[in-house]
Amino acid sequence: MKSPLKFLILDDDDDSVFLNRHALEKAFPGCTVEDAKTCDAALGKISDQPFDALLADHHLQGTSGGECIARIRQMGLQLPILMVTGSMDPKIHAE
Repeated sequence: MKSPLKFLILDDDDDSVFLNRHALEKAFPGCTVEDAKTCDAALGKISDQPFDALLADHHLQGTSGGECIARIRQMGLQLPILMVTGSMDPKIHAE
């Protein structure tokens, strides 16, 4: 039997974490959802344990979501990542 899916949410906004956690738990009953507010915290969690996917916000305090994803890829991890943002800045969409 396959173990439940495990997700990591990278977002420094508590309301967004709450909504995304609820959506993931509803879509994937029995899943585990953890969160990190900074890139460094997310990298620490990813290094310590496997996740099935990462949901990352682009706008974070300090390192942006895009920069954090680049750091994850430099680690050689093939973790599926979904980046979200409420920004309409075309530079962000080019990342």
